[in-house]
Amino acid sequence: LAGEEGFEERVLLRHAVRSLGSPYAQVIGLRYLCGLTQRQVGERLRAAQWQVCRWEKTGLDRLRERWK
Repeated sequence: LAGEEGFEERVLLRHAVRSLGSPYAQVIGLRYLCGLTQRQVGERLRAAQWQVCRWEKTGLDRLRERWK
């Protein structure tokens, strides 16, 4: 696996997402790794869709800051 193209970037990204903490890491994982909609994520986390939207935006903003 280590020789696979993009492996290192995926490992770093996974670590960065986990470091976000909950609920941001959960939302990012469910949205982008599992392909769920914001509504579906909200149902799983027992949160409103607007709240999931805010968590997603905050999580993505934090990831962007770390990857600068």
